[in-house]
Amino acid sequence: MSERTVVWELQAVRLRPDTRDDFMELWTTELRPLAARRGPAIAGGWFVQGEDRFVWLVVQGQRQSEGPPSEDWITLLRAQHHLGEVEPPRRLKPLFGQDATNLEGRTAVLIDETLRGNDAGRYLEFLQGTGIPLLRKHGIRTVGVWQTDDEFHLVVLLTFDVADEAAAWAAVEADPAWPPFAEGRRVMLEGERRLFLLPPDIPDPSRSIPQPEHEADNKVDEASALSFPASDPPGYYPIED
Repeated sequence: MSERTVVWELQAVRLRPDTRDDFMELWTTELRPLAARRGPAIAGGWFVQGEDRFVWLVVQGQRQSEGPPSEDWITLLRAQHHLGEVEPPRRLKPLFGQDATNLEGRTAVLIDETLRGNDAGRYLEFLQGTGIPLLRKHGIRTVGVWQTDDEFHLVVLLTFDVADEAAAWAAVEADPAWPPFAEGRRVMLEGERRLFLLPPDIPDPSRSIPQPEHEADNKVDEASALSFPASDPPGYYPIED
């Protein structure tokens, strides 16, 4: 039997104001159970900090159910016009990582990275050999590194295997391996954009605490990157010139 190809997609819905509770009711009682029965496999599920947006991963090829994957669940979601608008899925080509286990209830960081053209291959080796082990050493797991339709555009998803996320970031930045890794990213990346992802049961601090306006210092293709929240999430480290 030939090995099943695993296809990843990053999917999102932009919710209308004051529909979060209704959406989560639909997500937990109808959408997730339907996908579990008929596919595709869904990994995670987070609100984007500072936005009325909910994102999740779809993993085709890791289903436990029999028969072809069903689109009934996404059809059901699209029919809920009063809740919001389903955004076009972003097809992701897996490069390395792809450990989507134990994501439920965990915060995460989604990073869009734009590579400098001449450094693409070198950066991937650098990330796999230096960056991912450095993060893992301090309890930050790389769920996956994917390539979009643009070969110079990567999507990286991180989550935390430790309770104190701020301490994990502080430990990374205090590690002797951090300065050369940060410098390598500065040299080899054209820019980056980050989203801080919150599980549904964790309140969004940006909704209760006034936040200053923020403009990203690094340019990135707006058509291929998710919007950046108005404030830097904990652990955000920009690429500095």
